[in-house]
Amino acid sequence: MIKKIKILIPVYNEEKNIFLFYSFLHKTIKKIKKYNFKIIFIVDKSQDATEEKVYSLCRKYKNVGAIILSRRYGHQQSLLAGINNSLNDDAVIMMDGDMQHPPSLINSFLKKFELGYDVVNTERIDNSSNFLRNIINQIFYSLFRTFSGYSLKNNSADFRLINRRVTKLISQNFREKNIFLRGIISSLGFKQCYIKFICSQRLHGKSKYNIFKNFKFAFSALFSYSSMPLYISFTILAVSIFVNILSLFLLLFFGKIKIILFFAVISTFLVFIFLSIYLAFIGIYIGSLMEESKNRPNYIIEKFVNKQYFA
Repeated sequence: MIKKIKILIPVYNEEKNIFLFYSFLHKTIKKIKKYNFKIIFIVDKSQDATEEKVYSLCRKYKNVGAIILSRRYGHQQSLLAGINNSLNDDAVIMMDGDMQHPPSLINSFLKKFELGYDVVNTERIDNSSNFLRNIINQIFYSLFRTFSGYSLKNNSADFRLINRRVTKLISQNFREKNIFLRGIISSLGFKQCYIKFICSQRLHGKSKYNIFKNFKFAFSALFSYSSMPLYISFTILAVSIFVNILSLFLLLFFGKIKIILFFAVISTFLVFIFLSIYLAFIGIYIGSLMEESKNRPNYIIEKFVNKQYFA
């Protein structure tokens, strides 16, 4: 029996890349005869002609469908919408439609899938010269591994294959609003592997993640998977308060010694700084809890195009 593979492509403001991307993808999958491929675009409500270009592909090609979201929900929620509607497929491949995830890697995914891997992850080899972004990435992944205890390689990407078992587990068990699929999948266990790939340059448009959005995404991921930042900030605050009390105590008895006065001033300043950080972290966790308690949907689907392709 021919196995069914669904390729999920979240798109937002990618009107100049859609046709070119599909051309490359189609050339790749038509060479692989032993699988039944369906290509699904998840359209995160765009401000350009992305939606119209996707409609055009759906009308022209029988193996193309789409999920149109009611508004912009974000990359992770778009992927989740695709996963939740792919429960009858033998495997799901996730990739971006901006030409940075090479379709040529799909054949390597499927070879690992045939060897029995539940998840085939990718590790990006970034050939950009953005030193600051590379440093931030390294710090983020190091902190994530330390705080969460999960094994997530540096420069992991949302370019992967997951089998039906993993698809169903994600769909049935994960409902958090601040979703971080790389973290979720790394936490599942099962038989996983990594494939390295060279990240190509975007041909058109610009990245949807600027420095601010990258920081927001990183903080969301770190705070969603561990309460360690809260414990660390509290410990540092407690130590600084102890040092401050000790300095003030010594100041009462040795007030004429300038070095003690200096330490008293510095320790007071540190208490103020770390107290502010601790309260900020508490605020972030309370905000996350409030967001989760609302139990609002992660996304709303406006319509399906070629609905017969969905679970």
